[in-house]
Amino acid sequence: MYLLDSSAIITPFHGAQCDSLSLVLGHKSRKETYAWLERWYEYGFLSGNLAICQEVYDEVTKESKGLRRERDLMINFNSKDIIKFLKIEKEGFDVLKSINEFVKNNYESHQAHGFLTKPDPIVIAMAKVHNTILVVEEHHFIPARNGGNGLIMGAVKIPFVAAAFGVKCVSIMGVMLAEHRDWGTTLGE
Repeated sequence: MYLLDSSAIITPFHGAQCDSLSLVLGHKSRKETYAWLERWYEYGFLSGNLAICQEVYDEVTKESKGLRRERDLMINFNSKDIIKFLKIEKEGFDVLKSINEFVKNNYESHQAHGFLTKPDPIVIAMAKVHNTILVVEEHHFIPARNGGNGLIMGAVKIPFVAAAFGVKCVSIMGVMLAEHRDWGTTLGE
């Protein structure tokens, strides 16, 4: 099972990214890819292969100006009880506490604060407790540590913190390509 971060839902629906995805999938238009994405996410949730947590749902569906296909899609799925929501269990709170301590102890305070005020630590804790693969659109890289104070430099990134807790992270493109053939038949391709 894959646990989606909000970026794994939002990014594919951005115009320029959708156009690139159209190229990879062999679609002739953005409209065709939007329709494919809607079927892909729907099948993923219905089959139990995809899940999210309430915090991600809230982030994706928050009010905004203009058309946001991913927002409308998630609201529609939720109204039809299609989305599989994972919940944080007691063990998850212990993992969440450890994640908070790791970030506070290893990053500059302003970087730690920015990360810890988002749903990201909860998503990592849920992936750990539910033994799922976390799907994020953040760059996977090894950050540098400051030789002077020993703290990790730059913004806190989900894949690095997840790795510290034994949680595997992949990109949405990786999941789409890995599951495309299996799910493609179901999607009518």
